[in-house]
Amino acid sequence: RPACPLRSSGAFGGGGRSDARAGRLSPPVPRRLRISPLTAGDVGPWIDVLAASGDRGAAILLRVDGAELGQIEACLSALDRIGVGVIVHARCGGASSHPGVLGVHLPAWEHAVLWRDRVPGLLGQSVHTQAEALSAVAGGVDYVMVSPVFTPRSKPNDTRPTLGLDGLRAVCAAVRVPVERAVGGRPLPA
Repeated sequence: RPACPLRSSGAFGGGGRSDARAGRLSPPVPRRLRISPLTAGDVGPWIDVLAASGDRGAAILLRVDGAELGQIEACLSALDRIGVGVIVHARCGGASSHPGVLGVHLPAWEHAVLWRDRVPGLLGQSVHTQAEALSAVAGGVDYVMVSPVFTPRSKPNDTRPTLGLDGLRAVCAAVRVPVERAVGGRPLPA
């Protein structure tokens, strides 16, 4: 398998991870991963725009700060109805057990190795450096999301230096799992 393919077209990539300890194969890693808004109030209208766009080629990373489990479950049900795959952020609590959820995405500060046996599907992680990417892969993730490659519009107070394309290339050269590009703030097509 080629080192670190950048995902850019089609719904899902190849493979998936064979987990011999659990006797299962994880779902294939999505080729495109759209990230939901951070606030519960913004997710509903965002799902409506997604449904109207007809774009079924991407999975959704659902990350909603401060939402109750019922609100998250309602979002998952709405996404089920429009037929898109969902990966839930670890901050979404018990939502990973919702039918149809493809897996769990971890923030950079989590230790993937502590989650690997608890997540039956995909396990992904945000990383900000090559060292974090290598640690995530050693912990058993199926993909990494590198950020910030460019300045994220969704986090106006983010003062971290951007990696740029050279930083993204360095991470890709270092790992042998799919890398999702996190370029920040691209709106859905109207």
